[in-house]
Amino acid sequence: MGIQEAGTKAGRHQRGVWTEIGRSGGNEVTTAGDVTDSTRSAPQRAQDAPSAARGGGAARASALPYLLLAVLCFALFFWRLGAVPLIGLDEGLYSETSREMLASGDYVVPTCNGEPFFDKPPLVYWLQAASMRVFEVNSFAVRLPSAVAELLLVVLTVFLGARLFGRRVGLMSGFALATCTLTVGLARMAILDAAFALCITCSLAAFLLACLKLAGRAAYVVFWAAMGLSALVKGPAGPVVITATVFVFLLLRRDLRSIGRAMPLVGALVALAIALPWYVLVAQRTGGAFLNEFIIHQNMQRALGQDFHHNMPFWAYLPIWLVGFFPWSVFLPAALGRAHRQAGDAELQKRTEGAFLFLTVWIAVILVIFSILKSKLPAYIYPIYPASALLV
Repeated sequence: MGIQEAGTKAGRHQRGVWTEIGRSGGNEVTTAGDVTDSTRSAPQRAQDAPSAARGGGAARASALPYLLLAVLCFALFFWRLGAVPLIGLDEGLYSETSREMLASGDYVVPTCNGEPFFDKPPLVYWLQAASMRVFEVNSFAVRLPSAVAELLLVVLTVFLGARLFGRRVGLMSGFALATCTLTVGLARMAILDAAFALCITCSLAAFLLACLKLAGRAAYVVFWAAMGLSALVKGPAGPVVITATVFVFLLLRRDLRSIGRAMPLVGALVALAIALPWYVLVAQRTGGAFLNEFIIHQNMQRALGQDFHHNMPFWAYLPIWLVGFFPWSVFLPAALGRAHRQAGDAELQKRTEGAFLFLTVWIAVILVIFSILKSKLPAYIYPIYPASALLV
């Protein structure tokens, strides 16, 4: 009886081990697998092999689209990035400013050809100078921050789409953003717009996820921190479009009380701690000349269309958007119509409804703000492209 009881207990133990292995998806411990596998017949082991192969194949198949997207981004953004010399006035000005920062070691007051250059804040200059320190002074090095910013923007769009609508939508949104006309162009130019769009998208995405309770309240800190970084890329334009988008969204939802949940006091301190020190330092070093040039000339006069050569009519951004987002712009009318209907459909889940409404407001607010300004360039509205990709 003792031998029989021991054998019965051993059999129960082996069955228990296999039961636990099955529950854990087949990830058995080596010693347990060796012992139990030896007690099973060859047909039983052969029968289990296709299931394991199918599981591994499914995992590889699910990762394949992301690998394809990564390869596509590398080809579009990074391949032969420095093969073409710098193009146009802006690439030359920004690259020379970054080179002089690196040469002089002065990272507070930007200069170009030895003269103060107050067109923009310094974040992109810092990134380009760091790239030149690693890869030497060449067109590849000064364009690399733009290419990396575009890659991060695609990753962020995929993540946001997956959180809002599922993995398939997130992946397709990433493909749409990566392959549209303006994205490819901006990734391969040493200018500010890719980094600016990344900051805007990061800020608005963090707010949306926190507002829809798809992320913790710590996401509001990211919202404010990215807003502060946007002020170091292009000045007040970033905080203006971010706060305007959030305000209009909450106003349409009749939920202005959510402003309090966004930790405005703590968040404002975070944003100021990121952006304000450089503004104070450069104002002290230049005796106010920077503020006069950058705030008055580069922002206020540019908005009014004074002293600039790229004024356009109010409606100009509509065709610019359609061309820049090509080929995916052909789907925009249907996508915006669907978003409008779903945002007002009471049968939809509140989260999906809020997401569609926020994306639509994101696009509309930025379009309206920059359309009102008389001075226009195609890349000014690039921050709406991630939202456009998520909608189509």
